[in-house]
Amino acid sequence: MSQSTIAQKVIDHIGFSSAAIDKAGQAIEAQKAITEKCAQLIPAAVDAMIAKGLIEPDEKEAAATALTDPAQVIEILTKTAERHDESVPGTLGQPTQKSAAVYNSLESPYVGSRTPGPTESDRRLFEGLGLSYTG
Repeated sequence: MSQSTIAQKVIDHIGFSSAAIDKAGQAIEAQKAITEKCAQLIPAAVDAMIAKGLIEPDEKEAAATALTDPAQVIEILTKTAERHDESVPGTLGQPTQKSAAVYNSLESPYVGSRTPGPTESDRRLFEGLGLSYTG
């Protein structure tokens, strides 16, 4: 081999090594930025989990530690999705409201149906007759 080809190969090798080191440096900087952003977002996420009742206040430190590991974050998201029941449709024959609905005769679509209590028409009838209405 000639001296110039060996020198050229060494120069090329140095150039490739420099490019690889630059790429590695960029990847490390990108990972540091992601880690710093996650560190800023974790306290708000833990507070939101406490506010929604997903964790107890005494579990705050453990939750913050768990959120630093991506695998544990996925496990937490999976468990949260399993607990989320707001979008689950109601079972047939079961009430979907937490409290009893208030009957409003003015908005009822059923004309002439019996009502559980006095209606607006009752109030107006008594007022028209000059009687006191206690409803």
